[in-house]
Amino acid sequence: MRMSEDRDPIVQTVIDRMRSRSEVGMEKYGVTMMRDDVSTVEWIDHAIEELLDGAIYLERLKLDISSKNQRQSAINQLKEVEKIFTSGEVG
Repeated sequence: MRMSEDRDPIVQTVIDRMRSRSEVGMEKYGVTMMRDDVSTVEWIDHAIEELLDGAIYLERLKLDISSKNQRQSAINQLKEVEKIFTSGEVG
């Protein structure tokens, strides 16, 4: 049973990106993934390198999220301090 293209937009996005990457690869290297000039161990090495790159990208994104959360926390704390000063509760 094949899903319709509009049934799961996330899966469709992944499929579209895979097709696009395949086209770029064909233009860049002139061969499909069915090439026979790469050994099984080399394919594994390629996959490891790609996954390591992915881990680096994820760590970078974690830093971005952490920084944004820290900034938002500081802003919230400043707003609380502002409320105290504007409400006249300061001594």
